[in-house]
Amino acid sequence: QKIRFGDMFDVAFKLDEAAMDRIIIKNLLQPMVENALNHGIEPKRAHGTIIINIELRQDDLILQIIDDGVGMDRKTLGDVITGKVERTTGGYAVKNVIERLRAYYNGNHSFEAYSRPGIGTQFIITIRSGE
Repeated sequence: QKIRFGDMFDVAFKLDEAAMDRIIIKNLLQPMVENALNHGIEPKRAHGTIIINIELRQDDLILQIIDDGVGMDRKTLGDVITGKVERTTGGYAVKNVIERLRAYYNGNHSFEAYSRPGIGTQFIITIRSGE
C-alpha cells in the first residue's frame, strides 16, 4: 500500500505486549485497514493517518482501526455495516468481517463503528475472554 499511496498516509501501531500471544481468525484486520485507505484516506486527497490499536482490557482482546479520513454520515455507515453499499468495486469487506466474527466467535464478540464526516472513522472489534 505504501507503493500505491506513497507518502499519502502514515500508520501508527499501538500494540499491547500482553495481547501478542492471542490468536485471532485470519484476515480480520487487513480488510479493515484497506477500507480505511481506500474509502477514508484516498478520497481525502491529503495526508492521513491510520492507527491500529491492539490491547487487552480485563482479558478481552480489543482491536481498533482508526483513520482521519473523510468519514461517513450515519446512513452511509449503516449501509457499510449491513453490506448495502452502492459501489461497483468491493464495499463488502466490513459485512464479511462481521459475518466471520459471528460464525467463529459465536456471540463472544462485539463490533462497533463510529464515523463523522470530515473527521474520520473508527472500528472496534472486541473478542471476549475465553475465546
